[in-house]
Amino acid sequence: MSGSNGSLSRVSVSVGSDWRVRCITSANYSPVLNVEAGEMEVSFILAGQEIRASAVEFAAELARETGRFAAEVERRYAEQQAAAQNGQPAGPAA
Repeated sequence: MSGSNGSLSRVSVSVGSDWRVRCITSANYSPVLNVEAGEMEVSFILAGQEIRASAVEFAAELARETGRFAAEVERRYAEQQAAAQNGQPAGPAA
């Protein structure tokens, strides 16, 4: 996938228990968000050295959507745990 401003690529990852997420910062370069799952690694790196408003917007949207993802995973996990405690099978969405 390619955007008009040069962003490209598409990656889908099925995450198991062998994952790692970290933010790498240094005074000498822009922040790097590194996501590892098994043998796969994806790094989010800003284009260029200057931090632009579009980079701030991207980081804020990434944080919002990651928060939504985490909340949904936590909600479904809680439903699974409640169903297991009640002796019920977990639903297909769990």
